[in-house]
Amino acid sequence: MKEKDMNPNKKVFDKLSEELKSIKNIPPGAYRIHLHDNLINRKTGIGSKDNSIDTHFEHLIIKE
Repeated sequence: MKEKDMNPNKKVFDKLSEELKSIKNIPPGAYRIHLHDNLINRKTGIGSKDNSIDTHFEHLIIKE
């Protein structure tokens, strides 16, 4: 997210997901989206927290 201390935005997540589904020229595979806020753990480089939004395994974006 652009501003500090903002939670991930569900509308942005949904738009990104729809755009990925509509792309025709990406390699075949199963794709997941993880949307985090802008706080990253300096030691691990991971931004996953309770407020993160992601594509669950049952809703993978499959490109064939």
